[in-house]
Amino acid sequence: MQKQELEIVNIEQAKRLKALGFEWETDTFYFEDEAKGVPCPAPTVALALKWFRDVKGMQNIIQVFHGSNTSKKFFYKYNFYVFFEGYEIPGEFRYGDEYDKTRYNTYETAESALLDALLDYAEGKCEK
Repeated sequence: MQKQELEIVNIEQAKRLKALGFEWETDTFYFEDEAKGVPCPAPTVALALKWFRDVKGMQNIIQVFHGSNTSKKFFYKYNFYVFFEGYEIPGEFRYGDEYDKTRYNTYETAESALLDALLDYAEGKCEK
């Protein structure tokens, strides 16, 4: 029987998360500099997305869509939302679909792309 595991962030995502202040406990690590033995937390992608929701206030979701009325093939897209404090109704900035219109073949690839988009947004690499 195949063992089912959640995807771990890649090393670049791990470094970017650490630079943004990710300090949650993880079971896995990368080493930024093996000679110095400096560990870099390597959470699952799902945990990193939860961190963005809980710590950064950036709500995020993966959505599944049916390919067409005649096709049974599904595809996945993502969205994320940033809620700004002090705004009246709705006090929401929607992002995601405007950022990436890609249709992903698997949930996991959409999830990793969503994490990259959140990292870009948090680092100021895209318009806010």
